[in-house]
Amino acid sequence: MLAKREEEGEERLLVEECLKAQLDGIAARNLAKGREQGRRDLLRRMAERRFGAEAAQQLDLLLAATEDPERMSDIGIWIHACATVQELLERLRSAD
Repeated sequence: MLAKREEEGEERLLVEECLKAQLDGIAARNLAKGREQGRRDLLRRMAERRFGAEAAQQLDLLLAATEDPERMSDIGIWIHACATVQELLERLRSAD
């Protein structure tokens, strides 16, 4: 009887550890997704302020496939550096 209780306790600990690891993984993925979405939103707002709403919509389409934080940083620099939306979009397309 005692051995069975110990075995049940060990199983419970294993299940708890497994659940905690899964929840930690989910939390990390959600945090990364939230950061990525925040970067996209910021870049979209920057493009909208500089070039207008239509430019921001075009940028959204190109950003949908972008997950790399360094590339997003580059895009932010390009938004600031490019004189026209056409120059920005050309840079984005040629950098792929």
